[in-house]
Amino acid sequence: MVGRMMTELTPGQREAIELVKLKEMSLVEASAASGQSIALLKVNVHRGIKRLRRLFVEESGQ
Repeated sequence: MVGRMMTELTPGQREAIELVKLKEMSLVEASAASGQSIALLKVNVHRGIKRLRRLFVEESGQ
């Protein structure tokens, strides 16, 4: 379910969440790996998680 929901994110959001949350990279490491600035990574993680939360609620019918 989460894997399918991840495809609903923008590529930048998906990459930021994968690197920072799933691979547990620091923001500096994730920035170097992705080419996104640290500020953009923070924004993409925040917006991506917010979108996943909304999708989860919709999926569960609440």
